[in-house]
Amino acid sequence: TWGGTLWTHHLLGLPPPMLYSPAPYIIYLTTHLTLTLLTALFPRLLSRAVLALLDTVLFPLDALVRTAAITNTTAYLSPSPASTVPAPLRSSITTHLLIGALASAGGGLTASTLSTWSPSWALATPPVLRAPTVWNTMDVWGGALVAAVHAMLVGHPAFQRVREVVPGMPPTMRDLEAKAVAAGEEGEEGKGSEDSVEPDV
Repeated sequence: TWGGTLWTHHLLGLPPPMLYSPAPYIIYLTTHLTLTLLTALFPRLLSRAVLALLDTVLFPLDALVRTAAITNTTAYLSPSPASTVPAPLRSSITTHLLIGALASAGGGLTASTLSTWSPSWALATPPVLRAPTVWNTMDVWGGALVAAVHAMLVGHPAFQRVREVVPGMPPTMRDLEAKAVAAGEEGEEGKGSEDSVEPDV
């Protein structure tokens, strides 16, 4: 999410948290040091079989972290007059989709394109353009889909016309309920809330 945060904040004209908050450094350094210690003490954790198992078992955690990154970043697109993001960006469906895709996959795409996982860094074709199937690009379009679902469920004005044409669209939800549905969990459908975003009249 570090690379995704840099991309999304740059596109929205916002300073990335890495420039003014110690939180990203604390989170990433703690994670890095913990994993380094664990793999030093238990080298078998780096075996192909264990890594494949962890990749399979930890997918809910991955989905949760990506959904949080997407919905927290698209929160900057709130129609609130206090928002510092320009109105044309806040009212654009394209912006929501692009920010969702970058929040989800921006870091991985950047690292792969710059070949930072190899000893010799080099510019390479972005992996999304080399993917053999559409499933290999799920991090990108999945992020855009989560952003769209969340925005529709909270009733963001940019998606008002989309809400009108989607059959069986539930009433607007609270932000937390919409996040749960966007992450693939069951939300409490049918509940409107004063916390939901209502279109400007």
